[in-house]
Amino acid sequence: MRQIGVVLFIIALLVVIGGLIYWSVSSTPASQDAQIVSFEVEESDLVVETRGDVASVSIYGVVNDTNATGTATTSEDILIGEATQTETETAEGVTQWRLQIPSAPLPLMAVYAQAYGEDGEELDRESLSQTGPSEIRNELWGGVGQTNLTLSVGETGSVGEAELTLEEIVDDARPEGGLTARVTLAPEDEEAQEVTLSTDDEQETVGMYILQILEVSPEMSDGTKISEEDYEIRFLVFREAKL
Repeated sequence: MRQIGVVLFIIALLVVIGGLIYWSVSSTPASQDAQIVSFEVEESDLVVETRGDVASVSIYGVVNDTNATGTATTSEDILIGEATQTETETAEGVTQWRLQIPSAPLPLMAVYAQAYGEDGEELDRESLSQTGPSEIRNELWGGVGQTNLTLSVGETGSVGEAELTLEEIVDDARPEGGLTARVTLAPEDEEAQEVTLSTDDEQETVGMYILQILEVSPEMSDGTKISEEDYEIRFLVFREAKL
């Protein structure tokens, strides 16, 4: 009788353990199996391939801000865009997502794709193999020598083989209008060129270089008067590829 009781106890214990294992497996979210299979550049698109229960894919870039010496001071992740799911199925169970590369170059140190589940939970992340501003600029936009540079009035910063100097603030009509600044770009072994940049303009081409004002500080409010020495302007500067 005692042996029968022991056997029944063992059977009951095995049933309980089996039930726990089944519950654990069956309750595991399918999203845990979701993953990014690949992340590449194809012509004018950023292309992501995923497997499993992926609800959306966002593509981000890592931006470094630099001081006048070219040293990175801060970094932040910016959203490049939301990829769109296509009808293409490159392999069984693999879904393709595409995002058109922005027409205007961005000062990126890295680019990565982030996959999300139905509830917005982060599932998987994959970065492009290219890193650093030159590699990414060349892969996405076909150029080199990209820099994100912050300057005060009278300060000069290095941009690859060139130097950029913020000469003066010509006009500041913020917040209703834009800010205009005069800068000098001096490429190595070439004549320096003065150019006027405005926050109202997207980009300005100066020889082989393209310049753009990204951000101005401090912010301007109605009736505020800012001394010229208090201005800091963040520029996007890159040199087009030599074809």
